[in-house]
Amino acid sequence: RARVLAREARSNLPRNHAAQLLEARSDLALGDMQSAREHYRALISNNKTAVAALAGLYEQARTQGRVDAALSFAQKAVALAPQTRWAYDAVLADLTRRGQWEVALARIEAETAVTREEKTARRRRQAVLETALAREQVDTNPLGALDHALLAVKLVPDFVPAALIAARIQSNRG
Repeated sequence: RARVLAREARSNLPRNHAAQLLEARSDLALGDMQSAREHYRALISNNKTAVAALAGLYEQARTQGRVDAALSFAQKAVALAPQTRWAYDAVLADLTRRGQWEVALARIEAETAVTREEKTARRRRQAVLETALAREQVDTNPLGALDHALLAVKLVPDFVPAALIAARIQSNRG
């Protein structure tokens, strides 16, 4: 039914990008990946629909298990609209998966948090990354690791992994 209505909307409004987006979404929902991909690729060229098209292509690639393609779509969406949450989160997840803590931390520090919830989430992400840096440096640079762990505890006082690393380093120092 969705596909029929989407095609009807597209035939009545041939130049309307929203109608084409509806058709692409219905194709994706019905599992017609090739048709959905063609619609989304056509929508990328329009500034108004590019991010929505990239979101559709991202979801399609994720569903199909094509991780690299999904990441590529997310990176393009971030380049077009940095405030796009799904794309930002996907790029950040990839950076952390690859252990690029400093790059991920720089992205988070550049984030603009407006609401209290956003600020809390941002501080939590920073604490997690600072803890990852501390864990990575604990054997080679204990004082640097201690700095990272203490910063994580300062950001989120009840963050146990950071507190444990800091306590272990302090204990080893006597």
